[in-house]
Amino acid sequence: MRYDLIMMLPSTPALELTLEDGLYKGERGRLFNGRMLTAQGGTLTTTPMTNGLRDGLAITMSNGQLVSLIPWVKGLKEGEAKFFDPKTGVVLELIDYRRGVMDGMKLVFRQNGSLLRRELWVKGQQEGLTTTYFEDGTVETEVNYHLGEQAGSLKTYNAKGVLISDIMMAGQARHGLFTLYFEDTGLPAVRGTYEHDAYQGRITTWSTDGSYVVETYDKGHPVGLKEAYDANGKRLETEFFDSKDTTSDGAQNASPVPETPAESMENAEHLEVNEVS
Repeated sequence: MRYDLIMMLPSTPALELTLEDGLYKGERGRLFNGRMLTAQGGTLTTTPMTNGLRDGLAITMSNGQLVSLIPWVKGLKEGEAKFFDPKTGVVLELIDYRRGVMDGMKLVFRQNGSLLRRELWVKGQQEGLTTTYFEDGTVETEVNYHLGEQAGSLKTYNAKGVLISDIMMAGQARHGLFTLYFEDTGLPAVRGTYEHDAYQGRITTWSTDGSYVVETYDKGHPVGLKEAYDANGKRLETEFFDSKDTTSDGAQNASPVPETPAESMENAEHLEVNEVS
């Protein structure tokens, strides 16, 4: 469709209308019917109006290039809205609206047209599974939302489709059980529990040869026993950690909590169990 031709249809500048109680009025205070034109810099929007309310497809263009197509029904967004890159014309977002709020599917695309992210929305809040994708369409992450907040498992995959992390989330914080995996084998690398982004309780860290270390944490700080085992579960070494110990510079001798799952993976892959002397 030639949207540029629609922009040329007769319209009334928004500055010539008055807005009262959510209704646009024209001459003599009558409810406006026709096309309303709004301008901001080089961006123009033309919107059909019925009885003072947006009612039809609003078209926005910038310097002759399409920016957005937003459907309105009786003053509320209703249907699938489309957003474009004004320089390339590529569709960047598709968003479903119901009764003026996001409700349904939201799709986000890259400049090359590949799907970047798929979201579900219910009555204006993100809800259910959100998935991100690599450029070839392979799933990169999966996370659930409830009432607009991350809730439940956040799963991350590599480009080959191998699960590399599975972390329980509460809002933006890691909170609950988690497992990080070696990318080459898919076997566990680190497993335990987060409490508000800090290690809590028993944390098990494996080496690639199957040997592993079990430590106990309290609010991100190691406490109590640190036990090393070989791949067959035979205990190799036991060390007691005193939370009152300090380093040479006076700081508490506590293992840092990784900032991201990727950092945790890196730490796990470089972990070596101390050999028995």
